[in-house]
Amino acid sequence: MTTLTDDKRREPQQPRSQERRQRILQSTAALLNTVDYAALNVGAIARHAGTSVGSIYQYFPNKDAILHALAEQYLDEMRESAAAVFVTPGVPLTLRVEQAVDWLVSYSKEHPGFHHIIKSEWVSPEMKVAVQGVFTSILRSVGEIIGEAAPHLSAHRREVCAYVAMGMLWGVLEKFSHTPPGLHADLMAELKRAAVGYLEAVVRGD
Repeated sequence: MTTLTDDKRREPQQPRSQERRQRILQSTAALLNTVDYAALNVGAIARHAGTSVGSIYQYFPNKDAILHALAEQYLDEMRESAAAVFVTPGVPLTLRVEQAVDWLVSYSKEHPGFHHIIKSEWVSPEMKVAVQGVFTSILRSVGEIIGEAAPHLSAHRREVCAYVAMGMLWGVLEKFSHTPPGLHADLMAELKRAAVGYLEAVVRGD
């Protein structure tokens, strides 16, 4: 994916440097689940990562560059994993919906701070285009799944239903990081029930 930050500073070549850079990104992601953009600063990231502020500046010129790098990484991983999840023709609609929910939940857990990153006030026009491109690809895949199950639907209707289905899933998953872990299993079950129920109604023509 093309970088969205002009000043990338030093690109790490050695495994130890690469590990330090990754730790900086992971610490930034973890902090975004507890503080907002304004409260996030390089000093806090350095303390969480167990490194110095000077060490961070060897890799990134400022906190926005860190966020850009993290967002790039997350979007690349989302694009790759989404392709594997949604390209499964011949699988029953119910199972495909459940697989999609499992994937989205797993992705959210493995990528802390993702929702905050792509919706924060710092997001550049280039990043917005990149995010929109990934989500458009996912929406297209969801629309194709709906079309396979309900070929009688018009292209416009499939698109609308895909937006509704993804909106249901993504809206709930945005709250996962703020939901008690003890509720996650029940939340997933209800999310699957709601999504399957909606799409089955669409297929029936209700």
